[in-house]
Amino acid sequence: MYASQYAEWDWMVAMSVSCPKCGQGNQDSARFCTQCHFPLRFVCPACAHVQRQGGVCEMCGVDFMKYAAAQVSQMKLQSERAIAGTKKRSEVVRAIILAIGTGGLSLLKYLRPRR
Repeated sequence: MYASQYAEWDWMVAMSVSCPKCGQGNQDSARFCTQCHFPLRFVCPACAHVQRQGGVCEMCGVDFMKYAAAQVSQMKLQSERAIAGTKKRSEVVRAIILAIGTGGLSLLKYLRPRR
């Protein structure tokens, strides 16, 4: 009976990972340290490879910070495009409402020659 408990304890000790920040022993399946909440596993944003160190992926070589900066700039560009499209649509709706309200006189500005 006691031998099975020790065997289970030995298995748990073998599966533990120490935190690089505080040295706390954690289960191998833990993603964060139970004491200081430091990440124990890092997932590559490009290929989803799980590794113990952050910074650069061991499989595909992607730098995590550069990848994140590229993603943020791409999301910012998409947001700016969406805002521009919304502004353009609201200008069209405003012109239609003004045309109905003024009997079409508000559309005369579009007939002026452009310079």
